[in-house]
Amino acid sequence: YFKILPELWSVTPTEGTVGKIVTLRGTGYKAGQVVTIHFGVTKTITATNADTQGSFTTTFTVDTQSYGSTTIIAVDPVAGEAINYFKILPELWSVIPVEGTVGKIVTIRGTGYKAGELVTIHFGTTRTITTTSVDVQGSFTTTWTVDTQSYGSTTIIAVDSVAGQAINYFKILPELWSVTPTEGTVGKIVTIRGTGYKAGQVVTIHFGETKTITATNVDAQGSFTTTFTVDTQSYGSTTLIAVDSVAGEASNYFKILPELWSVTPTEGT
Repeated sequence: YFKILPELWSVTPTEGTVGKIVTLRGTGYKAGQVVTIHFGVTKTITATNADTQGSFTTTFTVDTQSYGSTTIIAVDPVAGEAINYFKILPELWSVIPVEGTVGKIVTIRGTGYKAGELVTIHFGTTRTITTTSVDVQGSFTTTWTVDTQSYGSTTIIAVDSVAGQAINYFKILPELWSVTPTEGTVGKIVTIRGTGYKAGQVVTIHFGETKTITATNVDAQGSFTTTFTVDTQSYGSTTLIAVDSVAGEASNYFKILPELWSVTPTEGT
């Protein structure tokens, strides 16, 4: 006699993130028996029947568990069990919102990290913009505020010392965030400030009906400050547009007020 033993001979793929669909194949099980699949901390993630040749093929979706080599057990009550492994990898799976201006609060979520480890978040040119701890299921949620950086798709890296890192992106958009003062008469000097522009680009300022009332350069952090003098235009809320050829444009407003600026002569009989 020769005793055939069960084997969980194929796991495809052998590694991946939470949500990955995994295909298992086994042989040497008892024909007609229910084969139950246990995965890591999850009992009975799926079940299937062994065919007349004692084989089975089934799939399951990787659920939320901690990083690392995770045991798969395929067992039937007659043949017993066989074991194989799937490696859970980290993923930075959610960034909300995916774009916005400097000062925006961003929420990120990760899975597949090592339970109990510290996750450090790097954002663009900023090392360690925030940190948080991984829960027992290998997940984390944290927030941070977008700091002053140049326009564009900006890399988010979430790393722990065991699981390694995963990457996602947030797009920084331009904003004309400050107009000082916000109203005044013709001849008033106005200071404007912008962030989220493309570093090194020329920003052109349009004011109401006046194209290119001034222009300036964006600094290495995507910011600028410039001034202009209110020219002669009609009363009311007047649009300011600050535009560079890469980042595009952002708008704000200045209210032009009336002024009786000249009396000639100032006296007489």
